[in-house]
This record gives sequence, structure tokens and C-alpha cells, in this order.
Amino acid sequence: MSAKESISPRPKFRRNLGISALVALVVIVVGAVGVFLYVDSPTRPVVPGQARSAKAAVRGYMQALADGKADDALSFASHPPADPTFLTDLMLAASLSINPITDVEVTLDEKVSPSIASLTATYKIGDTIAETSFRAEKQGKFFFLDEVASGVSILGNRYEGPAMTINDLPLVLDDDYSYRVYLFPGTYLLEQDNPHLTISDNQFLVTDFDSFPDTNYTLALRVDKGLDFGTVAKNTFWACMKEKATFNACGFGAGSASEVDDPEWARAETTKWSVKGSVPDFSDLDFQYSQFHPQEVTATTNFIVRQDVKWRKGNSYYYLFRLKMVTIDFSDPESLRVSFTGCPIDSTPRCK
Repeated sequence: MSAKESISPRPKFRRNLGISALVALVVIVVGAVGVFLYVDSPTRPVVPGQARSAKAAVRGYMQALADGKADDALSFASHPPADPTFLTDLMLAASLSINPITDVEVTLDEKVSPSIASLTATYKIGDTIAETSFRAEKQGKFFFLDEVASGVSILGNRYEGPAMTINDLPLVLDDDYSYRVYLFPGTYLLEQDNPHLTISDNQFLVTDFDSFPDTNYTLALRVDKGLDFGTVAKNTFWACMKEKATFNACGFGAGSASEVDDPEWARAETTKWSVKGSVPDFSDLDFQYSQFHPQEVTATTNFIVRQDVKWRKGNSYYYLFRLKMVTIDFSDPESLRVSFTGCPIDSTPRCK
């Protein structure tokens, strides 16, 4: 080759091929990042039950709660809660009417593996800042949440208490005298149905699935429209004193509830009742209320009644009873039950 001969340039298509490959790679990377950002965009709606990332599963769930859509929220559960009775649109609507759920932010705490992640949702329930921890796992093409509801125990009463509701839905007592319910994060209000009682400390929040909200409510007698228990006791007592019965409706007498109609015993129609000594002043009684017996009041008394009655064989007898306590049961607000507790003086030395 002579000095005057020129060297042929390298073909341009090879250089262009390299540039094209680089551009393609950049496009692929940018596209992948774009797809990732789009999937996890906090403004992108999540199709119920079709979360393509762990964060999307939490976002979709929290948005469903904020929108009051119970079925959508449940669609992100890896398995349904044990009892969905209170996981309904009505419950969510009542909860959101008290305190809305707003300002939801989702944070990825730990990516355990490509298909498992731990996350935290920070949000506001009304003015209260709350947090809920989640564990998301991929099942097939989509991510689901291990837990979507909290099991809450609400302590009931060991004796008959008023009917209770939570966000206007009725509660049913378990065998251990508590209400066991599953609830979404939100605000819950307990109410009772007895007009003679008030309830306080009856609103609580559910946030984290592993926390135990304070559900200890307090029942008390109404003071604004309270019953005149003294008048109720007085009227019932004197009505019982007119009964022709060996064992009267107030709970005292020489017979018993099972002997009232016994033909071999006393003649009930001959019964006469009287008070021995001074007539009791029921207006002075100090009626006490206890949470252990949430639908009754009691007061200490100390007076003696006499019962005169004739037996079937013609003999006449009298009996003395010391009445030590009066109980008024108002579990049926329309029909109060009054009873007296005491003992027969002649057969019980401590009654004398």
C-alpha cells in the first residue's frame, strides 16, 4: 500500500449498532423504573384484591377504609377474619361519621424477600395520629395482607345488663360474659338501651392489630330524669300488704312460692298483713347502685311485718318477718320489680 493510498473508514453501521443498544438499554431501565413508580404511585387507584406490590396492597386497603368500602378492604386479606359480622359498610359509615380516616402514608419497613414485606401505614383518625403495621405476601400475581381486622374484647356484666350496641349494631355476650368482635381500624361507640342508665367512657379507637384498646365503659343511674325509688318501693310495699296470699309478690310470707296453692297448708284468703311498730318512711331510704348488678338498686331497711293466717284445719297463726333490704329491678323499664329480703323472727335468732 502506497503512502498516497487512504485507509478505508470503519463501517458506520457498527457504531450505530452500539448507540442503538445503549439507547435501548436506557429505555428499558427508564421504562422499568416508570412502571415501578406507576405501580406504587400514591395517587394511583388500586383494584380491589389486585395489588401488584406490597405498598399497593396497604394503600388499597387503607383507601377502602377511608371510602367506607368494607368488601374492598376485605379483598386485600390473605384469609378472611374469623367473624366478619361487624366488618360491614354500615359499621365503617358510622365510624367515619365520628372520625374520618385521612392523610394516609405507607412506608416499606423491610423487604424480607421478593414476595414478603413488612410495612407501616401512618394516618389520622379525626385529629388523632395512628399507625398500623402490616405484613404483605405475594400469592400468585398479587400481594395480600396477613391481617385486616383486630380482635377486640369488650367486658360485659356477669349479671343481666342492658342490651348493648356498637356503632348501632347489637352486641351478643359470649359465655365468658364479654363481647368478642372483629373490627377495622377506626372509631367505635358503645351504647345501651335502658332509659334509667347513662353510659360514659364508651368511645374507643382501633388502630394496630396487636394492640388492645381500652373498652371499659361505665354505667350509672340517670340523675336528670331519675326514678323516685322511694315512691316506687312504698307503693309496691303497700300493694303487697293488701294481697291475700301466704307468700306475696314482694317476696316474703310464711309459705313459699311453691306452697301458695297447697291445699293442705294455709287458707290464703284469710291472710292479713300489718306493720309492727312504726310505719317505714321509704323516702328516707338510701338506694345504692352497683356496676355488678347494672339494672337494679338496693337499700337497707329495718322494720317488722306481721302475717295472720288460718290453716285448713281451722287453727290461726301469726308470723313475724324482719325486712332488711329492698331491691328494685328496672331491667324492664316499663315494669319495675320490687322485692324485699328478710327472715322470719321466730325461726331465725339473728333476726330478733
